[in-house]
Amino acid sequence: LPDRAIGITVDDAFLSVYAEAWPRLREAGFPFTLFVATDAIDAGYSDYMNWHQIRDLRDAGMAPWVDLAKGDFVGRLAYERAGERDDACQPVALIVDTRGDRIAPWGEEPVLCDGREVALTTSGGYGHRIGSAIALASLPRAVLESHAVEVELLGRRYRAQPSVAPPFDPTGARALG
Repeated sequence: LPDRAIGITVDDAFLSVYAEAWPRLREAGFPFTLFVATDAIDAGYSDYMNWHQIRDLRDAGMAPWVDLAKGDFVGRLAYERAGERDDACQPVALIVDTRGDRIAPWGEEPVLCDGREVALTTSGGYGHRIGSAIALASLPRAVLESHAVEVELLGRRYRAQPSVAPPFDPTGARALG
């Protein structure tokens, strides 16, 4: 290890880790290990990640640590089988072109590719700093590589540009060139 190396660990899999910490750590290039509280996730507590989000972290190269030796739990089989599938997903921000309509995603809106639903948004809103609607979603990597996507808001489809990097630029570096 290099001098002054550190390891970042996060306990319990709170939803704020997925929505707030992970985008910032990813942008800074800092990997971390997530220790998962399986009982809270299996119970479906709203302030915890779900198994899909934990697999997103794993698929993106983070290290969710689930104690498989602890015995059976509801999401165990789904977690174990997720690595066998070819549909690995990438968490992205979707910059949604609402064409001036005063509308923004909130979560659970369909994300479509070639007219077919490929995901649901997990959250969203209006990004005043970037002047556009933004949604978060996990998209299959095949969709990111070759297809345009749309987000359906109140029955209308709007083009969306996926971005792996967070759209917010707190230092203004991208804006200043």
